[in-house]
Amino acid sequence: MRVATGLLVIGSLVFAGIGRASTRAFAETYETRTGSQGDAQIETWVDYEDGSVSRANWDIWRVWWGGTASITDAIEVSLYVTAAQQRGGPADATGEPSSALQLEKALLMGRYRLVGDGITGFSLMLQLELGIPMLPSIPDQETQNYLDHATDVGERIVLSYDRAHVLIAANLLVDEMETAFTSGAGTFGYDLKGYAKYAAGVAYAPFQPGLHGPPFTVGVEAFGDIPFNNQHHGVWSVWAPGGFPLAVGPTLSFASGRFWATASFGYAPVGAYADSHYLSPEGGSVFTSSEAVGRLIVAFEF
Repeated sequence: MRVATGLLVIGSLVFAGIGRASTRAFAETYETRTGSQGDAQIETWVDYEDGSVSRANWDIWRVWWGGTASITDAIEVSLYVTAAQQRGGPADATGEPSSALQLEKALLMGRYRLVGDGITGFSLMLQLELGIPMLPSIPDQETQNYLDHATDVGERIVLSYDRAHVLIAANLLVDEMETAFTSGAGTFGYDLKGYAKYAAGVAYAPFQPGLHGPPFTVGVEAFGDIPFNNQHHGVWSVWAPGGFPLAVGPTLSFASGRFWATASFGYAPVGAYADSHYLSPEGGSVFTSSEAVGRLIVAFEF
């Protein structure tokens, strides 16, 4: 997995050239800044989530490969394919198995900035997201609960306030996902899970920004999940579909010519990976653990 990750990152780096890039100051928090009409960029995202910080013993590697095209100065479309690997160690509290690196999901995003120019002052953007699972079979979906195997549709509101050397951004995603299950009696069906994701960050640019953003920023961001009503085997309940309520950590971005990169790290004191396989209205346990999460994004604009 580490070799594959390195090759994907290097694949983006070798294209770095002369020009300008539409930078991102945050890795988890979306912003309203977009490229100019006709711009396009290829991107590699690398995610790592570690539940071995305390009681549990598991981790997830995920690689996103795709890109973004600017239809106008205010409209962008992004397409990504993710591949992921989960590891459940001998002391994994949930008894999850490990998996090989495999295709996981296709993601399509559309973004439209309703207010502002995304560069100065206040801006408001609406982002629509569609996720389609790529896991090969229902047994894979049932036994690899750490991987994202849901069909989901989400709406994200993105706000930002951008000044010469300071960027403040916040967003809220409301998502509904559908996952497959098979009961002990062999009955096949779907679980519906509703949740919201939030993120907010503040970044500082010590140098004068360019047209598409500053060449270097440092900042901090906070992000997490808010669960609401979910359906498990046809019964409605309230429980966490996975993730963590709050993670906080630093973020760093850098741009040079057509290349830009953003990295973040977050620590979640309390995490909850309680999928329907483990937490249900009929009973079961909630397996919680502090978590460490990291994300690296590298991109080349052409």
